[in-house]
Amino acid sequence: MSVLAKRLFQLLLIGFFSLSSAVAEEKKGVTQGTYEALQEINKLLDSDKNKQAIRKLETLSAEVKDNAYEYAIVQQQLAYSYLNVDNYSKAYRAGEKALATNELPKKAFHSMNWMMAQLAFQESNYKGALKYTKRWLDQEPETKEKGKGEFLMGRTHYRLKKYSTAAKYIEAAMKRTRTPSMDMHKVLLAVYMEGKKYSKAEKLLIKMVNREPKQELWWQYLIGVYLEQNKEQKALSALVVADKYYNLEFKDVKRMMQLYDYVGLPYKAAQTMQKSLDGKQQKTNYKNLRRLAQYWLNSREYSKAIEILTDSAKLAKNGKDHLLIAHLYMEKLEWHKAVKSLQIALRKGGLKKYSKTQYLLGIAAYNSKQNDIAKKAFEKAAKSPSYEKKVGYWLTKISEKEAQQNQKTIAESQESTQLSKL
Repeated sequence: MSVLAKRLFQLLLIGFFSLSSAVAEEKKGVTQGTYEALQEINKLLDSDKNKQAIRKLETLSAEVKDNAYEYAIVQQQLAYSYLNVDNYSKAYRAGEKALATNELPKKAFHSMNWMMAQLAFQESNYKGALKYTKRWLDQEPETKEKGKGEFLMGRTHYRLKKYSTAAKYIEAAMKRTRTPSMDMHKVLLAVYMEGKKYSKAEKLLIKMVNREPKQELWWQYLIGVYLEQNKEQKALSALVVADKYYNLEFKDVKRMMQLYDYVGLPYKAAQTMQKSLDGKQQKTNYKNLRRLAQYWLNSREYSKAIEILTDSAKLAKNGKDHLLIAHLYMEKLEWHKAVKSLQIALRKGGLKKYSKTQYLLGIAAYNSKQNDIAKKAFEKAAKSPSYEKKVGYWLTKISEKEAQQNQKTIAESQESTQLSKL
Protein backbone atom coordinates (compact mmCIF):
# COMPACT_ATOMS: atom_id res chain seq x y z
CA MET A 1 0.00 0.00 0.00
CA SER A 2 1.31 3.45 -0.88
CA VAL A 3 1.99 6.12 1.76
CA LEU A 4 -1.02 8.11 0.53
CA ALA A 5 -3.28 5.06 0.70
CA LYS A 6 -2.17 4.16 4.22
CA ARG A 7 -2.63 7.70 5.47
CA LEU A 8 -6.09 8.11 3.96
CA PHE A 9 -7.24 4.63 4.92
CA GLN A 10 -6.15 4.94 8.55
CA LEU A 11 -7.78 8.33 8.97
CA LEU A 12 -10.95 7.70 7.04
CA LEU A 13 -11.70 4.19 8.27
CA ILE A 14 -12.14 5.70 11.72
CA GLY A 15 -14.92 7.77 10.20
CA PHE A 16 -16.56 4.66 8.84
CA PHE A 17 -16.63 2.85 12.19
CA SER A 18 -18.21 5.90 13.82
CA LEU A 19 -20.70 5.89 10.95
CA SER A 20 -21.42 2.18 11.49
CA SER A 21 -22.12 2.89 15.16
CA ALA A 22 -24.47 5.68 14.20
CA VAL A 23 -26.26 3.36 11.76
CA ALA A 24 -26.67 0.72 14.42
CA GLU A 25 -28.15 3.24 16.86
CA GLU A 26 -30.30 5.24 14.45
CA LYS A 27 -31.39 2.37 12.18
CA LYS A 28 -31.74 5.03 9.45
CA GLY A 29 -32.91 2.83 6.62
CA VAL A 30 -30.24 0.18 7.28
CA THR A 31 -31.39 -3.37 7.70
CA GLN A 32 -29.88 -5.66 10.24
CA GLY A 33 -28.62 -7.85 7.39
CA THR A 34 -26.73 -4.98 5.77
CA TYR A 35 -25.19 -3.98 9.07
CA GLU A 36 -24.04 -7.52 9.79
CA ALA A 37 -22.63 -7.85 6.27
CA LEU A 38 -20.61 -4.68 6.74
CA GLN A 39 -19.27 -5.91 10.07
CA GLU A 40 -18.17 -9.16 8.43
CA ILE A 41 -16.46 -7.19 5.65
CA ASN A 42 -14.59 -5.10 8.22
CA LYS A 43 -13.23 -8.29 9.79
CA LEU A 44 -11.93 -9.37 6.38
CA LEU A 45 -10.24 -6.01 5.95
CA ASP A 46 -8.67 -6.29 9.39
CA SER A 47 -7.21 -9.62 8.31
CA ASP A 48 -5.83 -8.07 5.09
CA LYS A 49 -8.24 -10.14 3.01
CA ASN A 50 -8.87 -7.17 0.80
CA LYS A 51 -9.94 -8.95 -2.39
CA GLN A 52 -12.56 -11.01 -0.56
CA ALA A 53 -13.85 -7.89 1.16
CA ILE A 54 -14.12 -6.03 -2.17
CA ARG A 55 -16.01 -8.90 -3.80
CA LYS A 56 -18.52 -8.96 -0.93
CA LEU A 57 -18.90 -5.17 -1.05
CA GLU A 58 -19.58 -5.26 -4.80
CA THR A 59 -22.22 -7.94 -4.28
CA LEU A 60 -23.73 -5.99 -1.39
CA SER A 61 -23.73 -2.80 -3.46
CA ALA A 62 -25.91 -4.46 -6.08
CA GLU A 63 -28.27 -5.75 -3.38
CA VAL A 64 -28.83 -2.35 -1.71
CA LYS A 65 -28.84 -0.11 -4.82
CA ASP A 66 -32.53 0.74 -4.28
CA ASN A 67 -31.80 2.06 -0.77
CA ALA A 68 -29.89 5.33 -1.27
CA TYR A 69 -28.65 5.48 2.31
CA GLU A 70 -27.33 1.92 2.39
CA TYR A 71 -25.92 2.30 -1.11
CA ALA A 72 -24.01 5.42 0.00
CA ILE A 73 -22.52 3.57 2.98
CA VAL A 74 -21.47 0.56 0.88
CA GLN A 75 -19.90 2.75 -1.84
CA GLN A 76 -18.03 4.70 0.81
CA GLN A 77 -16.65 1.49 2.29
CA LEU A 78 -15.87 0.22 -1.22
CA ALA A 79 -13.91 3.42 -1.94
CA TYR A 80 -11.79 2.90 1.19
CA SER A 81 -11.27 -0.77 0.32
CA TYR A 82 -10.08 -0.01 -3.22
CA LEU A 83 -7.78 2.58 -1.74
CA ASN A 84 -6.40 -0.12 0.53
CA VAL A 85 -5.18 -2.07 -2.51
CA ASP A 86 -3.93 1.04 -4.35
CA ASN A 87 -6.67 0.91 -7.00
CA TYR A 88 -7.10 4.69 -7.10
CA SER A 89 -9.33 4.89 -10.18
CA LYS A 90 -11.96 2.50 -8.73
CA ALA A 91 -11.67 4.15 -5.31
CA TYR A 92 -12.41 7.48 -6.96
CA ARG A 93 -15.45 6.14 -8.85
CA ALA A 94 -16.87 4.56 -5.71
CA GLY A 95 -16.37 7.79 -3.81
CA GLU A 96 -18.19 9.72 -6.51
CA LYS A 97 -21.16 7.35 -6.25
CA ALA A 98 -21.27 7.65 -2.47
CA LEU A 99 -21.24 11.45 -2.56
CA ALA A 100 -23.74 11.65 -5.43
CA THR A 101 -26.45 10.15 -3.22
CA ASN A 102 -26.28 13.11 -0.78
CA GLU A 103 -27.24 10.55 1.86
CA LEU A 104 -24.01 10.38 3.87
CA PRO A 105 -24.15 11.94 7.34
CA LYS A 106 -22.46 15.33 7.62
CA LYS A 107 -19.15 14.10 9.12
CA ALA A 108 -18.89 11.19 6.70
CA PHE A 109 -19.70 13.47 3.77
CA HIS A 110 -17.01 15.91 4.93
CA SER A 111 -14.34 13.20 5.31
CA MET A 112 -15.19 11.66 1.95
CA ASN A 113 -14.80 15.01 0.18
CA TRP A 114 -11.32 15.38 1.68
CA MET A 115 -10.35 11.88 0.60
CA MET A 116 -11.63 12.55 -2.93
CA ALA A 117 -9.77 15.85 -3.13
CA GLN A 118 -6.44 14.23 -2.24
CA LEU A 119 -7.09 11.25 -4.48
CA ALA A 120 -7.93 13.49 -7.44
CA PHE A 121 -4.77 15.52 -6.89
CA GLN A 122 -2.69 12.37 -6.63
CA GLU A 123 -4.09 11.21 -9.99
CA SER A 124 -3.53 14.64 -11.62
CA ASN A 125 -7.29 15.13 -11.87
CA TYR A 126 -7.06 18.82 -11.01
CA LYS A 127 -10.66 19.63 -11.93
CA GLY A 128 -11.82 17.00 -9.44
CA ALA A 129 -9.31 18.18 -6.85
CA LEU A 130 -10.67 21.72 -7.03
CA LYS A 131 -14.27 20.50 -6.88
CA TYR A 132 -13.90 18.35 -3.77
CA THR A 133 -11.46 20.60 -1.95
CA LYS A 134 -13.91 23.50 -2.35
CA ARG A 135 -16.71 21.35 -0.93
CA TRP A 136 -14.51 20.43 2.00
CA LEU A 137 -13.52 24.05 2.62
CA ASP A 138 -17.15 25.19 2.50
CA GLN A 139 -17.98 22.78 5.35
CA GLU A 140 -14.82 23.14 7.42
CA PRO A 141 -15.08 25.58 10.36
CA GLU A 142 -12.69 28.55 10.54
CA THR A 143 -9.88 26.68 12.30
CA LYS A 144 -6.23 25.98 11.59
CA GLU A 145 -7.38 22.70 9.97
CA LYS A 146 -8.81 24.75 7.15
CA GLY A 147 -5.24 25.61 6.18
CA LYS A 148 -4.61 22.13 4.77
CA GLY A 149 -7.50 22.60 2.34
CA GLU A 150 -6.27 26.02 1.31
CA PHE A 151 -2.83 24.56 0.79
CA LEU A 152 -4.23 21.81 -1.44
CA MET A 153 -6.17 24.42 -3.42
CA GLY A 154 -2.94 26.38 -3.84
CA ARG A 155 -0.99 23.33 -5.01
CA THR A 156 -3.74 22.45 -7.47
CA HIS A 157 -3.84 25.95 -8.96
CA TYR A 158 -0.05 25.84 -9.20
CA ARG A 159 -0.27 22.64 -11.26
CA LEU A 160 -2.79 24.45 -13.47
CA LYS A 161 -0.28 27.31 -13.84
CA LYS A 162 -2.66 29.77 -12.20
CA TYR A 163 0.07 31.29 -10.11
CA SER A 164 -1.72 34.35 -8.78
CA THR A 165 -4.63 32.27 -7.43
CA ALA A 166 -2.25 29.63 -6.10
CA ALA A 167 -0.32 32.29 -4.17
CA LYS A 168 -3.48 33.62 -2.51
CA TYR A 169 -4.51 30.20 -1.24
CA ILE A 170 -1.06 29.22 0.04
CA GLU A 171 -0.51 32.60 1.69
CA ALA A 172 -3.86 32.16 3.46
CA ALA A 173 -2.89 28.64 4.55
CA MET A 174 0.42 29.86 5.98
CA LYS A 175 -1.28 32.68 7.91
CA ARG A 176 -3.66 30.15 9.43
CA THR A 177 -0.78 27.90 10.50
CA ARG A 178 1.23 28.84 13.56
CA THR A 179 4.47 27.34 12.19
CA PRO A 180 4.14 26.80 8.44
CA SER A 181 5.97 23.72 7.21
CA MET A 182 8.90 23.94 4.84
CA ASP A 183 6.72 22.15 2.27
CA MET A 184 4.43 25.18 2.31
CA HIS A 185 7.44 27.46 1.90
CA LYS A 186 8.76 25.38 -0.99
CA VAL A 187 5.49 25.34 -2.91
CA LEU A 188 4.91 29.06 -2.36
CA LEU A 189 8.47 29.74 -3.52
CA ALA A 190 7.82 27.73 -6.69
CA VAL A 191 4.62 29.72 -7.25
CA TYR A 192 6.44 33.04 -6.85
CA MET A 193 9.30 31.98 -9.10
CA GLU A 194 7.05 30.65 -11.87
CA GLY A 195 4.92 33.77 -11.63
CA LYS A 196 8.06 35.96 -11.70
CA LYS A 197 7.13 37.61 -8.40
CA TYR A 198 10.76 38.07 -7.44
CA SER A 199 10.26 40.67 -4.71
CA LYS A 200 7.87 38.31 -2.88
CA ALA A 201 10.22 35.39 -3.47
CA GLU A 202 13.03 37.46 -1.96
CA LYS A 203 11.12 38.07 1.28
CA LEU A 204 10.13 34.42 1.52
CA LEU A 205 13.67 33.18 0.88
CA ILE A 206 15.06 35.44 3.60
CA LYS A 207 12.74 33.63 6.04
CA MET A 208 13.82 30.28 4.62
CA VAL A 209 17.56 30.91 4.96
CA ASN A 210 17.04 32.18 8.49
CA ARG A 211 15.15 29.00 9.31
CA GLU A 212 17.55 26.64 7.52
CA PRO A 213 20.84 28.56 7.05
CA LYS A 214 22.77 25.42 6.10
CA GLN A 215 20.43 24.59 3.22
CA GLU A 216 22.48 25.46 0.16
CA LEU A 217 19.49 25.46 -2.19
CA TRP A 218 17.77 28.37 -0.43
CA TRP A 219 20.90 30.51 -0.73
CA GLN A 220 21.18 29.64 -4.41
CA TYR A 221 17.59 30.74 -5.01
CA LEU A 222 18.06 33.92 -2.99
CA ILE A 223 21.16 34.88 -4.95
CA GLY A 224 19.35 34.14 -8.19
CA VAL A 225 16.37 36.27 -7.15
CA TYR A 226 18.66 39.19 -6.29
CA LEU A 227 20.30 38.94 -9.69
CA GLU A 228 16.91 38.80 -11.43
CA GLN A 229 16.16 42.15 -9.79
CA ASN A 230 19.59 43.60 -10.63
CA LYS A 231 20.50 43.74 -6.95
CA GLU A 232 24.11 42.72 -7.47
CA GLN A 233 25.34 44.14 -4.17
CA LYS A 234 22.77 42.09 -2.22
CA ALA A 235 23.57 39.00 -4.28
CA LEU A 236 27.23 39.43 -3.37
CA SER A 237 26.40 39.90 0.32
CA ALA A 238 24.30 36.72 0.25
CA LEU A 239 27.21 34.79 -1.28
CA VAL A 240 29.59 36.05 1.38
CA VAL A 241 27.21 34.97 4.16
CA ALA A 242 26.48 31.63 2.46
CA ASP A 243 30.21 30.91 2.42
CA LYS A 244 30.06 30.71 6.23
CA TYR A 245 27.48 27.91 6.18
CA TYR A 246 28.65 25.61 3.39
CA ASN A 247 31.62 25.16 1.07
CA LEU A 248 30.95 27.16 -2.06
CA GLU A 249 31.27 25.28 -5.33
CA PHE A 250 33.43 26.72 -8.09
CA LYS A 251 30.39 28.18 -9.88
CA ASP A 252 29.61 30.14 -6.69
CA VAL A 253 33.21 31.29 -6.32
CA LYS A 254 33.25 32.37 -9.96
CA ARG A 255 30.01 34.29 -9.47
CA MET A 256 31.42 35.92 -6.33
CA MET A 257 34.52 37.05 -8.23
CA GLN A 258 32.43 38.47 -11.04
CA LEU A 259 30.18 40.32 -8.60
CA TYR A 260 33.14 41.77 -6.70
CA ASP A 261 34.51 43.09 -9.98
CA TYR A 262 31.07 44.30 -11.13
CA VAL A 263 30.38 46.32 -7.97
CA GLY A 264 33.80 47.96 -8.15
CA LEU A 265 35.80 45.71 -5.84
CA PRO A 266 38.27 44.04 -8.24
CA TYR A 267 40.85 43.71 -5.46
CA LYS A 268 38.46 41.41 -3.55
CA ALA A 269 37.77 39.55 -6.79
CA ALA A 270 41.49 38.94 -7.24
CA GLN A 271 41.91 37.80 -3.63
CA THR A 272 38.98 35.40 -3.95
CA MET A 273 40.33 33.91 -7.15
CA GLN A 274 43.85 33.59 -5.78
CA LYS A 275 42.43 31.72 -2.78
CA SER A 276 40.52 29.32 -5.04
CA LEU A 277 43.66 28.69 -7.12
CA ASP A 278 45.76 28.08 -4.03
CA GLY A 279 43.11 25.70 -2.70
CA LYS A 280 43.07 23.88 -6.06
CA GLN A 281 39.36 24.62 -6.38
CA GLN A 282 40.11 25.58 -9.95
CA LYS A 283 43.00 24.74 -12.24
CA THR A 284 45.99 26.98 -12.66
CA ASN A 285 45.66 27.15 -16.42
CA TYR A 286 46.16 29.93 -18.93
CA LYS A 287 42.54 31.06 -18.94
CA ASN A 288 42.33 31.37 -15.15
CA LEU A 289 45.68 33.11 -14.87
CA ARG A 290 44.59 35.70 -17.42
CA ARG A 291 41.34 36.28 -15.51
CA LEU A 292 43.28 36.75 -12.28
CA ALA A 293 45.69 39.13 -14.01
CA GLN A 294 42.74 41.15 -15.29
CA TYR A 295 41.37 41.53 -11.76
CA TRP A 296 44.75 42.83 -10.61
CA LEU A 297 44.84 45.18 -13.58
CA ASN A 298 41.37 46.49 -12.69
CA SER A 299 42.69 47.07 -9.18
CA ARG A 300 45.68 48.98 -10.62
CA GLU A 301 47.95 46.51 -8.85
CA TYR A 302 50.38 46.43 -11.75
CA SER A 303 53.20 44.60 -10.00
CA LYS A 304 50.87 41.74 -9.07
CA ALA A 305 49.41 41.73 -12.57
CA ILE A 306 52.90 41.46 -14.05
CA GLU A 307 53.71 38.56 -11.74
CA ILE A 308 50.64 36.60 -12.88
CA LEU A 309 51.11 37.54 -16.54
CA THR A 310 54.67 36.28 -16.39
CA ASP A 311 53.28 32.87 -15.42
CA SER A 312 50.53 32.95 -18.05
CA ALA A 313 53.07 33.99 -20.71
CA LYS A 314 54.92 30.72 -20.17
CA LEU A 315 51.77 28.87 -21.24
CA ALA A 316 50.95 31.17 -24.16
CA LYS A 317 51.62 30.25 -27.78
CA ASN A 318 52.13 33.87 -28.86
CA GLY A 319 53.62 37.09 -27.53
CA LYS A 320 50.40 38.81 -26.42
CA ASP A 321 51.05 38.34 -22.71
CA HIS A 322 54.56 39.77 -22.99
CA LEU A 323 53.13 42.71 -24.93
CA LEU A 324 50.73 43.41 -22.06
CA ILE A 325 53.57 43.11 -19.57
CA ALA A 326 55.53 45.66 -21.61
CA HIS A 327 52.60 48.08 -21.46
CA LEU A 328 52.57 47.78 -17.67
CA TYR A 329 56.34 48.36 -17.43
CA MET A 330 55.96 51.45 -19.60
CA GLU A 331 53.16 52.63 -17.29
CA LYS A 332 55.63 52.31 -14.43
CA LEU A 333 58.41 54.00 -16.48
CA GLU A 334 60.56 50.89 -16.18
CA TRP A 335 61.89 51.24 -19.72
CA HIS A 336 64.63 48.60 -19.74
CA LYS A 337 62.16 45.91 -18.61
CA ALA A 338 59.67 47.14 -21.20
CA VAL A 339 62.28 46.76 -23.96
CA LYS A 340 63.02 43.19 -22.93
CA SER A 341 59.30 42.25 -22.80
CA LEU A 342 58.62 43.83 -26.20
CA GLN A 343 61.53 41.98 -27.76
CA ILE A 344 60.20 38.66 -26.41
CA ALA A 345 56.69 39.50 -27.65
CA LEU A 346 58.00 40.17 -31.15
CA ARG A 347 60.09 37.03 -31.08
CA LYS A 348 57.15 34.80 -30.07
CA GLY A 349 54.96 36.49 -32.69
CA GLY A 350 51.23 36.14 -33.18
CA LEU A 351 50.68 39.87 -32.70
CA LYS A 352 47.91 41.58 -34.62
CA LYS A 353 49.61 44.99 -34.60
CA TYR A 354 53.20 44.31 -35.51
CA SER A 355 54.04 47.92 -36.54
CA LYS A 356 52.56 49.32 -33.35
CA THR A 357 54.65 46.92 -31.27
CA GLN A 358 57.81 48.00 -33.12
CA TYR A 359 56.82 51.62 -32.50
CA LEU A 360 56.43 50.95 -28.76
CA LEU A 361 59.81 49.18 -28.71
CA GLY A 362 61.35 52.26 -30.28
CA ILE A 363 59.88 54.54 -27.59
CA ALA A 364 60.94 52.22 -24.75
CA ALA A 365 64.45 51.84 -26.18
CA TYR A 366 64.77 55.62 -26.69
CA ASN A 367 63.81 56.28 -23.04
CA SER A 368 66.25 53.62 -21.86
CA LYS A 369 68.99 55.27 -23.97
CA GLN A 370 69.33 52.28 -26.32
CA ASN A 371 69.35 54.31 -29.52
CA ASP A 372 70.52 51.55 -31.84
CA ILE A 373 67.59 49.33 -30.83
CA ALA A 374 65.27 52.33 -31.03
CA LYS A 375 66.31 53.27 -34.59
CA LYS A 376 65.92 49.73 -35.89
CA ALA A 377 62.49 49.45 -34.27
CA PHE A 378 61.33 52.82 -35.67
CA GLU A 379 62.57 51.93 -39.12
CA LYS A 380 60.49 48.72 -39.09
CA ALA A 381 57.48 50.60 -37.77
CA ALA A 382 57.84 53.23 -40.54
CA LYS A 383 57.01 50.60 -43.13
CA SER A 384 53.40 51.11 -42.07
CA PRO A 385 51.85 54.38 -43.41
CA SER A 386 50.10 54.81 -40.05
CA TYR A 387 53.42 55.26 -38.24
CA GLU A 388 55.58 56.89 -40.91
CA LYS A 389 55.09 60.47 -39.64
CA LYS A 390 55.22 59.49 -35.98
CA VAL A 391 58.47 57.65 -36.52
CA GLY A 392 59.95 60.70 -38.22
CA TYR A 393 59.50 62.73 -35.06
CA TRP A 394 61.34 60.15 -32.94
CA LEU A 395 64.14 59.61 -35.43
CA THR A 396 64.71 63.40 -35.50
CA LYS A 397 64.92 63.38 -31.70
CA ILE A 398 67.43 60.55 -31.81
CA SER A 399 69.51 62.39 -34.45
CA GLU A 400 69.46 65.58 -32.37
CA LYS A 401 70.47 63.72 -29.27
CA GLU A 402 73.26 61.92 -31.10
CA ALA A 403 74.48 65.25 -32.56
CA GLN A 404 74.52 66.78 -29.09
CA GLN A 405 76.40 63.80 -27.81
CA ASN A 406 78.94 64.04 -30.66
CA GLN A 407 79.49 67.75 -30.00
CA LYS A 408 79.93 67.02 -26.35
CA THR A 409 82.41 64.27 -27.11
CA ILE A 410 84.39 66.53 -29.49
CA ALA A 411 84.44 69.32 -26.91
CA GLU A 412 85.64 66.97 -24.21
CA SER A 413 88.33 65.63 -26.56
CA GLN A 414 89.58 69.13 -27.42
CA GLU A 415 89.64 70.11 -23.80
CA SER A 416 91.62 67.02 -22.98
CA THR A 417 94.14 67.79 -25.75
CA GLN A 418 94.72 71.38 -24.52
CA LEU A 419 95.22 70.20 -20.98
CA SER A 420 97.83 67.72 -22.13
CA LYS A 421 99.87 70.51 -23.77
CA LEU A 422 100.20 72.45 -20.56
